[in-house]
Amino acid sequence: MNFSINNKDVTILIADDEPTNRFIIKSFLKQEGYNILEAKNGFEAVELAKNNKIDVILMDAMMPEMDGFEAIKEIKKIENLQNIPILMITALDSKDDKVKAFESGANDFITKPVDKDELLLRVKSFVKMRCLYIQNVKARIDPIYKVPNLQALRDKVDKSLNPVGIFFQIKEYDSLVYLYGIEGTKIIIKDMLNYINTHCPVENKEIYVISEDRFAVYWDNDDEIELDVLEYFAKKLYDNINAKTFGNNIFKNDLKITVIGNSIKEHFVQISLLSLKEAIRKNIACIISNNIYQEMTKNIEHTIKMIELIDKSIQNEKIVPVYQPIFDVKTNKIYKYECLVRIQKDDGSLMSPFFFLDIAKRSDQYDLITKIMITKTFEYMKDKKCEFSINLSSLDIENKNTIKFLFEKLEKYKLHKRLIIELLEDETIHNFDEVLSFIKELKQMGIRVAIDDYGSGYSNLERIFQFEPDFIKIDGSIIKGIVDDKTKEAITKSAVYLAKEIGVKTIAEFVADKEIYDKCIEIDVDFLQGYYISEPKLEIKD
Repeated sequence: MNFSINNKDVTILIADDEPTNRFIIKSFLKQEGYNILEAKNGFEAVELAKNNKIDVILMDAMMPEMDGFEAIKEIKKIENLQNIPILMITALDSKDDKVKAFESGANDFITKPVDKDELLLRVKSFVKMRCLYIQNVKARIDPIYKVPNLQALRDKVDKSLNPVGIFFQIKEYDSLVYLYGIEGTKIIIKDMLNYINTHCPVENKEIYVISEDRFAVYWDNDDEIELDVLEYFAKKLYDNINAKTFGNNIFKNDLKITVIGNSIKEHFVQISLLSLKEAIRKNIACIISNNIYQEMTKNIEHTIKMIELIDKSIQNEKIVPVYQPIFDVKTNKIYKYECLVRIQKDDGSLMSPFFFLDIAKRSDQYDLITKIMITKTFEYMKDKKCEFSINLSSLDIENKNTIKFLFEKLEKYKLHKRLIIELLEDETIHNFDEVLSFIKELKQMGIRVAIDDYGSGYSNLERIFQFEPDFIKIDGSIIKGIVDDKTKEAITKSAVYLAKEIGVKTIAEFVADKEIYDKCIEIDVDFLQGYYISEPKLEIKD
């Protein structure tokens, strides 16, 4: 680590009962520009160390009232003085004195008469040691709030037998900064931290800044803390802080927070922060990490098993398409088939994508599943006469490799006129222009487009007008409720009316029974899809 040391900022304490010795040592050090403090005995040395910023101590061994050995012991008892380097100076160059010096806490040993060059070399080394320590301490102190930071917490936890902490995050922190600016927000948070320091009932607590909007109250417990006690402290902090006003007359705000308490020893900090993130995701105000972590662990175990199942299914060609018919109300015939992905398990049963597709998207398996579906569907449909649709999400469309693969298969199988692409709104669209360009390219090739899940994402009115789809699929959550829910019935009617006005066909999915079937026909939906018509099947009967 490279850094410069200004000797004028360094203070050295000389403790020696002989004025001549102090004068000689002081003259050496003054030439180097160091600041000097002097003590005539051990008592004075201890008091000066307590009340001044000392960087290095030169301690004579033999002094009246309190000798250097006892003075060093007293200094080392004081927490904030324990890291001051101490050089013991004595006239006796004996093994016993050296051992006694080191046992009392001295960092090094030098004998009288003191050699100037040797003394300056030792002092320079100690000064560098002290500056490194101070720099290390500063790196662990938040410069804004003057309390320990995340690295300091990690260091503390490493030395703890029973770490306990309450972590919390300020909600809508960005809005706070937008309203009051960075400086105003600092004032509000400083007031909050002062309040916690005063009112938190935990003894021997320390407050840590984790990030600009996350904080922790931490303490070492003598034994493993009972969960109900930890829950009490977490709720107490939540009640004291949440929705309370902090700040001054100009900058003040009611803070909303999310709180978790944690006493899990292993990976304490990581688990605390993960639990806090999970609590925020689930909109839980206050919870014990021990509880939420158990659920997270189960989810991780489930995810690992599912990833293994997907891998095995890919290797054994058990990723399969199934085909669900879409019924034409006008002709009373099957109009086309939607091709849906399934995992075929060892017993022959089919697993819905509800159980595996989201996990596949978070791993590296999703792109491969899409390619398998394109390949198997096109191969199956090449000798059929029916029209069919495949589903593509925004993840697929924004993946250039996947789209290149799709176009290559289209060129091979020549299915353009029979194919419909359903755009799934299951992901946030990152690039609308890219999606729009893809749709235009499809249309130029004679491929039709359906917008899935009317009422969300792609299917807002602006996107429908931009994409100019051939079909609008009304979201199944709406269709399931159209018999008993007047609002959902009205949404369906408006979708049908809009579609007819712009020349687009409508498809109602999740038609599960005759009542829904009859209601959709009454509303004048063009096509129906659902288990009342037929469940998805592995084969199509021409």
